[in-house]
Amino acid sequence: MAMSAPEPPYAQLTELAEYRVGLLQAFVDQEALMLYSRATSIRLLHAWRHERGLLAGARDAALASWPQTVEGLCGQGFSVLVRPFGGSAVPIDHGVLNVTLIMPEEPPLDAAFRELAEWLVAALVDYGRVDIGEVAAGYCPGRYDLALGGKKISGIAQRRLRGVVAVSAFVNLYPVEYSRTALVKSMYAAESAQTPAIDLSVVSDLVTLTNDERFYDPYYFLSRMTSVRHVTPTSFAVWQLIAQYRAEAQRRLTVQRRTREWLPHTRSR
Repeated sequence: MAMSAPEPPYAQLTELAEYRVGLLQAFVDQEALMLYSRATSIRLLHAWRHERGLLAGARDAALASWPQTVEGLCGQGFSVLVRPFGGSAVPIDHGVLNVTLIMPEEPPLDAAFRELAEWLVAALVDYGRVDIGEVAAGYCPGRYDLALGGKKISGIAQRRLRGVVAVSAFVNLYPVEYSRTALVKSMYAAESAQTPAIDLSVVSDLVTLTNDERFYDPYYFLSRMTSVRHVTPTSFAVWQLIAQYRAEAQRRLTVQRRTREWLPHTRSR
C-alpha cells in the first residue's frame, strides 16, 4: 500500500527575534518577510520581542501633546514608533510577545483577523474561556481583542500588500516593573481633545490571570501555538533574509510610508 504524503505545514515559524533599541528594524523585518512570503507562497509565523517601546497610531501622533509624550518616553528609555497599520498606542516590552501570521493571499478582512484570533484562543483552551471582541476601556481597543476572564490580554491588527497580508497580535505574557495601562492613560491625560477612555483594571497578562509561571518563557506560549497547528521552523533566521527583500522593505516603510522612529535619548530619525 502506498504511503500517503505527509501533511504540508500550516506555516513556517521564524526564530524568535529580540530587538533591544530601535523598533523600526522589527517592522522592516516583518515587511521583508511579507515580500518573501508573497514571492515563495509560504505562510510564515513571525515572533518577536522588544526590550522597551511604544507603538503609536497615526491619531496618537496627531495629538497636540505628542512632542512632549515622545520626549518623556525617550527620557525613560523607551523607543517610539508610529506603526504602519491601524490602531492606537500599545506598550511593548520583554513581557509582551508579538506574533504575526503572514499569508501569501488576500482573505477578506474579518477572515484574516479570525484566522489568528481563533488560533490564539485554541492555544489557551486549557486556561478557560477566551473571548473575542472589543474591550472598550483597554488600550488599543479593537473588534478582535482577546480577553481571558474579562481582562484583555491581546489585540490584533493587520497590514496588507497586494497578494499578502500580515495579521499581528501583541500577547501580554507577564507583568513588568511599570504598568502598561497606566502609561497609555497618562499619555492621553494632558489632551483636551477627545481621546480613548482607559480603565486601569481591564488589561492584564497571562501569568497574573493563570498563575502559570511557564508564561515567563515566550517559547512556552509558542509551543502551545505550534501544538494546535502543524508548524515547521524556517530554514533561515530573520537576519539572514535575502538582501533584496530587506532593502525593498526599508524603502517601503521609510520612503513610501515615512514611518517615524524615536530612540531613547535621541532625536527622531
